Amino acid sequence: MKRCGGRRGTCRGPAVSAVLGLTLMAAVAAAAFAAAACGGSTRTTDLAPFVGRWARVEAGAPNPDFTLDIERVGDGVRLIFANQTNGMNQTVAGTSEDGHVACTLATTHDPFLPPAGPGQQSPGVATAPPTSANLQLSLDEDGQLVVDLVLADDTLQPIWIYERTDGVRPSAPGTF
Repeated sequence: MKRCGGRRGTCRGPAVSAVLGLTLMAAVAAAAFAAAACGGSTRTTDLAPFVGRWARVEAGAPNPDFTLDIERVGDGVRLIFANQTNGMNQTVAGTSEDGHVACTLATTHDPFLPPAGPGQQSPGVATAPPTSANLQLSLDEDGQLVVDLVLADDTLQPIWIYERTDGVRPSAPGTF
């Protein structure tokens, strides 16, 4: 019987240490993989294709009365939604997400968001309008900017499409 340190069964030879080391490395690798698969990884989006001046598409053509300016600020962007018909604008911060830009738009300036559509409000039930709306901006395969409203169940409802007015024709992130 081998004795280490005067106590029986407490000796760890090289084989036991190797098994413990491999087990620990496997556990760390599995935890890192699980974190990445569950959203633990925050891959940032290349913001260059989003930066610029955009006009909202209405009836198949860009409408210069409804514009969106996107400017780079540090790791994020500043979005300036403008309604030239009534002289209103709203500036919000946007964050780089996985393939898109996310922002929250205050709904106190109602001209920016479409009215509630059928099925979004129960008849006869008085509800206070939301004070903000979470938006997700992404680029489609044609280089147009698609603005989706993020609903309470995390589904996306497209509300606007914008086209560049500064002559730059970006491609969607991840495409060549």
